[in-house]
Amino acid sequence: MATLTPIQRLMDRPAYAAVYEWLVHPLFLLLFTRRFRFESIYRELRRLREPASGPAERLVLDVACGTGWFGRRVLRDAGANLRVIGVDTSPSMLDQAGRRRDRLGIPRHRLSLLQADAQDMGPIADASVDELWLCGALHLIPRPERTLSEVARVLKPGAALLCQTFVASNSRVARRMYRRLSGRSGFEFFADAELRELLRSNGLALVGERRSGSVLFFAAERNGMEGTSIASLS
Repeated sequence: MATLTPIQRLMDRPAYAAVYEWLVHPLFLLLFTRRFRFESIYRELRRLREPASGPAERLVLDVACGTGWFGRRVLRDAGANLRVIGVDTSPSMLDQAGRRRDRLGIPRHRLSLLQADAQDMGPIADASVDELWLCGALHLIPRPERTLSEVARVLKPGAALLCQTFVASNSRVARRMYRRLSGRSGFEFFADAELRELLRSNGLALVGERRSGSVLFFAAERNGMEGTSIASLS
């Protein structure tokens, strides 16, 4: 498993995970974005890419899922033929995700949880995923190119990555502040050209994007080989 950044180590503390969804994340968004919340992030990404429909079983991956908010939200809009796997490195976050799932009465076969690194999702079969959510996490991962390579590996051809992350500000003062934050915490603010190249070099084609200040929403599709079976998880 990859070395964790300071922020990732903090997230794995049980006390932090317990208040993350209702206190820490909303406060962070208030400070850094002024207007975006979980629901508005979800809606912005859905505007970029509507969910596919059909009778066949569909698999959605919620990568770096934390307490599982996005996975639960996807299920609210889904038919019975969809299942979600939440993936996270943190046992504390996954414990909270499981508690919230069970409290809401969501069947475990519809929302299963997997402890795995976003840079090595080995149990997930190649080209088996119909949609992948990666929200509020890409900028925290030490080697984002490895994560995007894994994203491309597990997505079916034409399937979408839906991502919310942060990009460098146009303000020189803000960029200086962000560099200090990044150096101390491992929090990355991507340059536009850098992020586009990361996507392209890992077989992901950008199909839609929207930027609001330093907040970036984008959808990207996987190009490539034929799909295989869905991973078997408990």
